[in-house]
Amino acid sequence: LDDHKFRMDGHFGTIFGQANIGWVNLFDGLIDVGFGLKGGSLNGHWDRVQINDDATENVVNTKDGNHLLVEPQFVFRIGWERIKFSFNLSYAYLHNWKVNNDYFLYEPFSVALGLHFKL
Repeated sequence: LDDHKFRMDGHFGTIFGQANIGWVNLFDGLIDVGFGLKGGSLNGHWDRVQINDDATENVVNTKDGNHLLVEPQFVFRIGWERIKFSFNLSYAYLHNWKVNNDYFLYEPFSVALGLHFKL
């Protein structure tokens, strides 16, 4: 991208379904493993607005439409019966969407660490 300042205006919504399969309390309750697949549609409207040095603004480009969303996921938990550390890995694929584009940066890979506990 160039040296200009930009902001994004817009809205989006997503409709999706998700199917999961997994195994819990493996190896005497120490490990949980799961796989998921999310699929749906991302519908939105975004304007990329350039902010000029004199504080004026102009819309540089617009992106509209529906985009197919497919997101496989992997979940791994390790710990004890009531408390486990979790590791989640996913890849979000948006059909007809460039990773480096003029609208906003989109990172398809996602990694999350967490703590899962039962009360």
